[in-house]
Amino acid sequence: MELNEFGRPIRPICFTPEQDRLLALGYPHLIRLVDGHPDAKKAEKHATKAVFSNGGYHVDYPREVACRISQAALHPGFSASKEVNAAMQAAVKNEAPLDEDGAREALRGLTPDELEDRLVPDLGLADDGTLTLDFGARTFVVGFDETLTPWVRGADGKRTKKLPKPGAKDDPAAAKAAVARFKALQKDVGELASTHLLRLERAMCEGRRWSPDEHRALFVSHPLMTHLAQRLVWGVYRNDRLETTFRVDGGRALADLADTPVTVGSDGRVGIVHRLELGDEAAAGWGAILADYELAQPFDQLQRSVYTITADETEATELRRFEGREVRSGAILGLRARGWYGGPPQDSGGVWAYHKDVDTLAGPATARVFLVPGLPADPSEPQTLHEVVVTPRADETARGESFHPFGALDAVAFSELIRDLEGLAP
Repeated sequence: MELNEFGRPIRPICFTPEQDRLLALGYPHLIRLVDGHPDAKKAEKHATKAVFSNGGYHVDYPREVACRISQAALHPGFSASKEVNAAMQAAVKNEAPLDEDGAREALRGLTPDELEDRLVPDLGLADDGTLTLDFGARTFVVGFDETLTPWVRGADGKRTKKLPKPGAKDDPAAAKAAVARFKALQKDVGELASTHLLRLERAMCEGRRWSPDEHRALFVSHPLMTHLAQRLVWGVYRNDRLETTFRVDGGRALADLADTPVTVGSDGRVGIVHRLELGDEAAAGWGAILADYELAQPFDQLQRSVYTITADETEATELRRFEGREVRSGAILGLRARGWYGGPPQDSGGVWAYHKDVDTLAGPATARVFLVPGLPADPSEPQTLHEVVVTPRADETARGESFHPFGALDAVAFSELIRDLEGLAP
């Protein structure tokens, strides 16, 4: 029997590449939970490799961990600081047999986005999303701003970015432990923040929806994510139509513009409202309410720039708005954070187009913006944008006759495509 470097058997498995990718999502998010364990660094190395795996056909150490994480994440009452930590430790110590069938069943029908929703650790925060640090003679409450950066509030009610230094009247041991806990929290949330801000922004742009129970468990009641949830405008959707908008207040209740309680109902779905779905009056009203409560938004929602398609562009299969515009090579690479990726290398090894997957009325598609001279390039050398087209998904040989007209994109998808490209720095 073949053994891995930890002396454990490598066992056959038949996960599909997509299931493999779902499994791989687990440990980049959660490896921090065993930071300090002697095998943690090795596991992280293997996890990184697994993320880029095409779904090899053997279970190795990190995949055992991933199976357990996936099962724990779907378990009722899941808490990343408890069940997942126990699952990770059990896998590290190899204390229990791997339930491959259970992991496979748990992942059936689960998308990567849905798994990521369930893999947000609570970081040991209280139910109200705060952390109390005890210096003995003094206590401090830790909360979070719109970027999930921790702040500290003392007995005087003032907020500061840093924890005060221990004083002569403080308990040395308690203060030392509190300082260490705060530093660990800063490190942990620093690794999580940008990921989850971008994830929620992407959810808004892609029109993701959650059931009422999912919304409450994953956002409203989650000790960390509630800090973002309370700064956004949410919507109730039925039959994919926006019925009403609401916010999550400090008491975790849902309230509309008139501060009337909102009940979603079992037949409703919840989503983050895109600016295009809001009239100017509603957007101004929500902006005033958030300003009254001094709630800055984690990303542009109410103040988001929006773009509409012209009559000529509706039937056009090539978009010429950006043709001839020069932008920095680094700005093109920055599109990756917004879901873009490089096209296949050409004969010279360069990438002549950047892609973003979109949905059209005709089905899954890919938007492509063409570049000259292409990447990789001298970072100081600008790229010139040429036409933008929308082709069938994964069709690298598509030609003009198979291009989709831009009117096949919904209003939000078109607006976001233009916004991404307008945001490229010259």
